[in-house]
Amino acid sequence: MKIRRIILILPLTALFFTATLVTASQSGAYNSYLSAYQAYKEAVSSGMPSSEIEVRLKAYLGAKAVYESEIRTPNTDINYQAPVANNAESSSLSEKDSATLAGSLSDYGDRLQDLVTSGASNLASRKKTIALPKNLKHLIDKLWSDNIDEAKKALSDLEAYAESVNSEELKQLALYEVAKGYDYIMDDMETSKAVLAKLISMRPTSKIGKLAQERITYLSEKKTSLNMKQRINEKFKVTDKTYKDYKKVSWALLPYKLTKWTSYASSNMSFTKAQNDYTKSMLEYEARNARFAPPVNVVFNTFKPEINREDPATVRLIYSNPEAWYARWKIIEEAKDTIDVQYFILGKDTFGYSLLGLLLKKAEEGVKIRMLLDSRGTKDFARQFLGQEYLQRLALSPNIEIRIFSPVTTNIVSMFHDPRKILASNHDKILIVDGQYSIMGGRNLSKEYYLDKRDNSGSYVDCDILIDSALVAKELKIAFDGEYDGLKVHQISSSGLNRLKHEAKLRAAHDTMFAHISKDKIRPLREFAENRNYIAYVKDFYSEVKDWKYLRNFGDFVLFADCVEAPVKIMDKHSMHGPLNEMTDNIVKYIDGSQTEIFMQNPYVVFTDRIFAALKRADKKGVSIILATNSPASTDNPITQAMFVHDWKDIFRQTENFRIYAAKEQKLHAKNWLFDRKISLIGSYNLDPMSEDINSEIAAAVNSIEFAKQLRKALLEYISEAAEYHYIEDEQGNVVSSVGPDDYKGKSTALLKILSWMQFIRPLV
Repeated sequence: MKIRRIILILPLTALFFTATLVTASQSGAYNSYLSAYQAYKEAVSSGMPSSEIEVRLKAYLGAKAVYESEIRTPNTDINYQAPVANNAESSSLSEKDSATLAGSLSDYGDRLQDLVTSGASNLASRKKTIALPKNLKHLIDKLWSDNIDEAKKALSDLEAYAESVNSEELKQLALYEVAKGYDYIMDDMETSKAVLAKLISMRPTSKIGKLAQERITYLSEKKTSLNMKQRINEKFKVTDKTYKDYKKVSWALLPYKLTKWTSYASSNMSFTKAQNDYTKSMLEYEARNARFAPPVNVVFNTFKPEINREDPATVRLIYSNPEAWYARWKIIEEAKDTIDVQYFILGKDTFGYSLLGLLLKKAEEGVKIRMLLDSRGTKDFARQFLGQEYLQRLALSPNIEIRIFSPVTTNIVSMFHDPRKILASNHDKILIVDGQYSIMGGRNLSKEYYLDKRDNSGSYVDCDILIDSALVAKELKIAFDGEYDGLKVHQISSSGLNRLKHEAKLRAAHDTMFAHISKDKIRPLREFAENRNYIAYVKDFYSEVKDWKYLRNFGDFVLFADCVEAPVKIMDKHSMHGPLNEMTDNIVKYIDGSQTEIFMQNPYVVFTDRIFAALKRADKKGVSIILATNSPASTDNPITQAMFVHDWKDIFRQTENFRIYAAKEQKLHAKNWLFDRKISLIGSYNLDPMSEDINSEIAAAVNSIEFAKQLRKALLEYISEAAEYHYIEDEQGNVVSSVGPDDYKGKSTALLKILSWMQFIRPLV
């Protein structure tokens, strides 16, 4: 049964890891460890009584502890010897072999697990070892450290070492690390290939020589994929130009305008084809080359956003709904120069109105404000007919400019070749203040995201990251500008119609909200103190906020409490109407680079081919995978939940190390990843085709063990209150045990099962 295989795999994985570090002085402890493991394995596989299994398990764990204490204090005369791979079942040396041979025992030490794919019997018979000199180990550690300047110097020193060392094996190992350094650190594939060619010329039939040949093939394929991305950019430039040419022509010149429309349609189809070709090719490319993925900290270090610097930022994780609102209010209230606001949803409720009132106040103080909203998510405020009056009132201010993303009228051409573009939305959630402070994550702007669940049973569990960094703010501004100046936006025109009435409502919302969160009196401006509309609106807003008992501590709120100093990089993705997608490629790299644990928290899980293929690869090498998501009882999106109802058993069938936790009642909306307890991703990216292929998305990657601890603690607290799914079959395919979405009863569950068979809509979910 699957559960038995899992029991066997866990100690075997640990055995593989420790076996790679065996030295002569440790042979006694190692042999005892191996014998104890074999005895434990025999007890489990032969179905011995549980009491006997427990005895052998204790013996195994005891031998394991003794052996681990030995390898933590190695014989310095031997200098961390490591076995040379000798696997008759494998025709070539894997990337992990190279890491083991290289012997780096810090960041790259994570790669020592699962040496090739050998069985335990092969591990016991390995005798040949090479000694790793301390100076070589030191250089490799520096090469893969988080300090880029140190890494570049180590690369140069490692080249010199390779030239001077007499041992051919050590020379090859050093050259292989140099080749990787030129690829990952210097972004110089041609020099990397040249170094690999030099290595191959020494001993082309050796295992590391064969690996070098395979790495050259990987580099060639990598270059092809980069060329395909460049092709997407070139196609987009043509689409951009033809669209602008089309928009310039008056409808009075109908024949000429139709000609321009045809040109735009043709270029748009070519652009979409380039996008689709790239996605298809990457699925195959990643499957072939996942073994060359570096550890997650190296993935972070080698990702180069437009502003390629890594100054530490001050960051704070915010799960508390009220504190997420206080943070937004505080940085906007204290803004001096500029505010950029970009959200998918702006609710027509007290939170939405009060935020607009706060922005109006700041504009009157001279702050320059830009706002980008999505026409679908913010339809109540953005509707072109009888819906934009409040935004039009704000637009009267010379300091406020508001644009709406993706009005349907600009997408009609898409209907003829890719209907997904009709659905494309701006799903980013970005707030940037004074080019210094920023907030991003999963939260939109409505009450469900900011009220404590004790004040509102329909509130979400969600997450943001607050960042103090001019560098990160600049990266986010680039992402904001990319959508703000994109093809599919139109600007809100100003209107003075019913100006005072609309302004009265915005000011009433602002004044009521601020008084409530501050435990203060409502203090209206003089011109509104006796305004009948203002007074009526205050009464309406107060009747609602007075019951929010857990949204009253703004005065005690400390903006950067529990903050961490850490490097942060922004990963951006355009909607289908733009060329950029840094999200999917990097997430796959992080999955492939993970060695111990992947923790995902996401409300909408409809795995795409690329993401699920990567997760299966991680599972196959023993990585623990944990998913926290919604259940039929908590979801607010029946379509995505229906797809998950269809998929969840297959996830368990195709993996060994996958755990799923589902919310019992409170809706989940947070979109977070944690890789190897080192790299955290906080953003707007859902685990579905809409996020991967259709919508614009944004996320922050944080390289910090301390921040990762905070995130993991929050994730563990979340799953402690969730229900764990499991699905176990015996070898004949009979269900032994099952807990999952089928156990939720009610009309909604029946509907989900019906919807789950509508797989033809999967690409649009």
